[in-house]
Amino acid sequence: MLNLADFTQQNLAIDQDPATMFVQHERTENSFPLHQHQKSQLLYVLEGLAFVETPGHTYYLPARHYVWIPPGLEHRLLARSAQYRLHSLCFAEAADAAHPFYGVLGIYPVATLLYELLCYTERWQGLVAPSEADVSASPNRVPVVSRERRNFHYLTTAK
Repeated sequence: MLNLADFTQQNLAIDQDPATMFVQHERTENSFPLHQHQKSQLLYVLEGLAFVETPGHTYYLPARHYVWIPPGLEHRLLARSAQYRLHSLCFAEAADAAHPFYGVLGIYPVATLLYELLCYTERWQGLVAPSEADVSASPNRVPVVSRERRNFHYLTTAK
């Protein structure tokens, strides 16, 4: 189980090399503070449900959906289910800035093709160099299979 010190180290490692992708698959209910990356992040909830918190918003993330988090956006994940399973991929692609999909937080249902690509990434953990990553699982395929954004805002009362 990841503790706060390990999370902080891991968060720093994610952005050290723009050419690497960071991949994590976990079953945990940890809650870590707001943070951000220089890389884009795809968080997929396979089982259970989660909430994604950003400054000013909380989003509901049901199972079989993923959230696209653009680079530089402060966020944190809150798991609210004992049956929780998450896939997280952080990566930077030069073409990201040119495509409108990559610049906005969005929640999407997972199409079969994307699900298969995510399953393929289960063989990776931690930092993955381009030479280790098969081009068939490239994040460039994400906007092609994700056309219907669904942002599930979680309504709360003011604090």
